[in-house]
Amino acid sequence: MKLRRWTYRIFILLILSSSFLLISVFIDAFSQSDKKPAKTGHEKTFEFFVLQAGWHTGFVLRTKDVSPEDWPEVVNYQRYTFVDIGWGDELFYQDEGNSPALAVRAALIPTSSVIHIVPFNVHPLKLYGGETYLKRIDATSAEFSALCHIISSSFKRDKNGNLIKSQVKKNSSNFFEAKGKYHIFNTCNTWVVRCLKEAGYDVNPAGVITQQQLIKALENMPV
Repeated sequence: MKLRRWTYRIFILLILSSSFLLISVFIDAFSQSDKKPAKTGHEKTFEFFVLQAGWHTGFVLRTKDVSPEDWPEVVNYQRYTFVDIGWGDELFYQDEGNSPALAVRAALIPTSSVIHIVPFNVHPLKLYGGETYLKRIDATSAEFSALCHIISSSFKRDKNGNLIKSQVKKNSSNFFEAKGKYHIFNTCNTWVVRCLKEAGYDVNPAGVITQQQLIKALENMPV
């Protein structure tokens, strides 16, 4: 009789213990599923594009993402969705006929440079056409801020900190004098990769001169 009683008590204890364990597991699982992952400060919350179309290579940024603290002049373009920003030889960049003589001059002789800004509202592929190479790059807040600051630092400025318009074409409002000399070993492709490197991306600007070398460097860049 006593044996049965003890057996019954042990059975009840086992049932209660098992129930308590299951309830604990359920509560823990529920609480874990309800938790939001802690932010590390390294989330890729921004994106931008590198665009390559014919002779042109540049960055495409969403204006709403750019802080005026990093690039003050973005306020002039905030009514647009995107800005395309490219760096190149001052004369050849503004020559609508793509003169072979100017191309040779730009390649062989270190020449003054400009930055061209093109604001627009449609998707870049729609603006430039299907043959355009467009590489989307994700960025943390720090990376994107650094890139915008580096682009801003590429402009020449007057003593008051204002951009200096190129005087090659008097009626042009979107070509501005830039830092650095353009030559065969320092092209628009080199400039793009150098900006990425300075912003913290794992990419090497050495040896990046042509469009093909740019694309290879971008495709090999760690995500």
